[in-house]
Parts: sequence; C-alpha cells; structure tokens
Amino acid sequence: MALVLETVERVITIAFKFVPLRMGVDQAGSGLVAQLLGIGAGVGITIATVRTARNLCWAAAGLALLFKSGLSMKNVLREP
Repeated sequence: MALVLETVERVITIAFKFVPLRMGVDQAGSGLVAQLLGIGAGVGITIATVRTARNLCWAAAGLALLFKSGLSMKNVLREP
C-alpha cells in the first residue's frame, strides 16, 4: 500500500508541478487512492498533509541557512 501511495504522490508531483505546493491536489489524490485501497480517505489526506508540512519545514530550514550565510536581497540585487 505504501508503494502505491508513494507512486501516486510522484505522479501528482509531475502532473501538477504548476500548482504551488500542490495545494489540495495531493490531498485529493492521496485520499482517493487510500479510499480505493480500503484504508480510508482520512489516512491518505493525513499522509499528504504531513508530506506538505515536511516540505515546508525543509524549505524553511534551507532559507534560514541561506540567510544565516549572508544571503540578503540587498546582496542579490547588487550582484551583476
């Protein structure tokens, strides 16, 4: 089941790359597939929501490290 859910997540990521953070698309797809697998739509939606939260946390950590290393908009705009 985990393999099927992860495969669906990868397909959704590729197909809906233009949607920021795949808001709602990932949850709907994972919920539908989880329902079809018989584990309940709530489980699929929860997995997709946790995945989105994980991505946001890693993005925030990366931004914090960039800013800590001295990256600022002033420096970016000054570079040729």
